[in-house]
Amino acid sequence: MARERAYPPRRVATKTMLEDAGVVRVLSREELYALVWSEPLLTLARRFGLSDNGLRKRCRAMNVPTPPKGYWQQTRHGGRQRRSPLPPVDA
Repeated sequence: MARERAYPPRRVATKTMLEDAGVVRVLSREELYALVWSEPLLTLARRFGLSDNGLRKRCRAMNVPTPPKGYWQQTRHGGRQRRSPLPPVDA
């Protein structure tokens, strides 16, 4: 039997601030989701001046799924990969 959590459920962030080429941008969950699935995390992280793990942590805080390991390698060689859908905010 699972015990009930002593703490309230974690709140999901809906916006984040990232610096892109000297300009601070406020990204919504949907915008971050589109960016994360359009190019590799390492490339995006360098663009925003973060580490790939730092960007992954922001995605986790905002409940944004990231591509699994090997996704970009398989995509580069013609494999069709399914994108994980963006879950609702309350999930």
